[in-house]
Amino acid sequence: MKNRTAPVLFFLIAFAGILITLALMPDPGKEKPPATRLDLSDAPKKEKPPATWTSELDLLRFTEKDGALWQSTPSGVMVQSTIDPQLQVFLTQEFGRYELPYAAAVVIHLPDGEVRALAGSSGAEPRLTMGELTLKPWAPAASLFKTVSAIALMTTPGFDPQKEVCYSGGQGGITAKHLEEPPPADAVCENLEAALANSTNAVLGKLARAHLDVRRLQDVAQACGFNQDLPFEFTVEKSRFKLADTDPMALPLAAAGFGHATISAWHAAWLAALIAGNGKVPPVHVLRLAIDRNKDPVDLPRPAAAVFSSLPEETMARLRLMLARTVTQGTAREGFFKGDEPLVGITVGGKTGTLGRTEPQVLLYTWFMGYAPVEAPRWAFAILIVSPEKWRTKASYIAARLVNRLVDSETGKPGPGPARKPETPPPAMQEKPVPPPSAGQE
Repeated sequence: MKNRTAPVLFFLIAFAGILITLALMPDPGKEKPPATRLDLSDAPKKEKPPATWTSELDLLRFTEKDGALWQSTPSGVMVQSTIDPQLQVFLTQEFGRYELPYAAAVVIHLPDGEVRALAGSSGAEPRLTMGELTLKPWAPAASLFKTVSAIALMTTPGFDPQKEVCYSGGQGGITAKHLEEPPPADAVCENLEAALANSTNAVLGKLARAHLDVRRLQDVAQACGFNQDLPFEFTVEKSRFKLADTDPMALPLAAAGFGHATISAWHAAWLAALIAGNGKVPPVHVLRLAIDRNKDPVDLPRPAAAVFSSLPEETMARLRLMLARTVTQGTAREGFFKGDEPLVGITVGGKTGTLGRTEPQVLLYTWFMGYAPVEAPRWAFAILIVSPEKWRTKASYIAARLVNRLVDSETGKPGPGPARKPETPPPAMQEKPVPPPSAGQE
């Protein structure tokens, strides 16, 4: 009996082994399930940590060490930020001096595309983070959008930027009446450069109606970063621009900065960099280097550079020089000059923006986006200040102090001195009421 059962038992064991092997083999009729983000079976065997460490970064978790900002990720990667801690503190303190409801600033070092400051502060909503205040388009673009309109005009065949356009009124807003030819006795005439410097609404509106159409302005707005994702290590929410083609006043209003356009402080600094770079923006980034636990370098994701073929270099270079007049003779002069004495040590170009709102509360938005020096820009920046009904400061004032700070950081020497204290506004501003968004803008 023993001799008969042994072969049978051996056969049963072998058969069971075959069945188990077949059960473990993949079904040829089924596809292999996709690998999860933790499945590294197909990845090359490296000592470097997985690329997912970048998703562990948090703008708020950088801490200062030896004069730089560092962050350690759960994956064991140490990351250094490009942000200058001293410049960040300087801007935050400037905002704190005036107890502003909302404020934001972004500074880009153009030779390498490094973001040196991402500063934000809110007295009205202290819970708002630096990232929310700088990377989200929560403010109206206002007259910053005039630079987009200027690019659209200057790239239109047959447009002459030196030709003067005459107007009367429209300083606080424009209606169809302001687009008509004014009586000779009341007429003031400006070319495009003067209209940008003085932020003249009627001139931009009349030029847009004469030379542009809705599609053209939309296309140039997109080339200037509106309605699209801009490359950065952290998410920058899209700045929005909408333009209706059914209302004949929509185009001139939008060109003058009264359209439905919102922009973030980051995008405004990026737009300043676009103008400063004659249509080219370096890869704007906020991460400088990364090392693993062994202090070996780790590859960083690097945002792409931005080059727009629809923005000719010659045109953008001309606009870069034109916008210097905003500071020397235009709407930003009061922040950068005391009488005839300049308060900054280098030339500055840029654009102001001002907009008031009355609902749900009275707030005054002021922008300054700019670059310096004008001849060969090394810095691009944007400052947004929101003041209550009795305004406390303006973006151009803080911009002047920022420029001096940047000069100091390069030379190690103090600049010409602080800009005029903005606690005492000019008499004309003391009496000027804050206008509603639909009818009040520089």
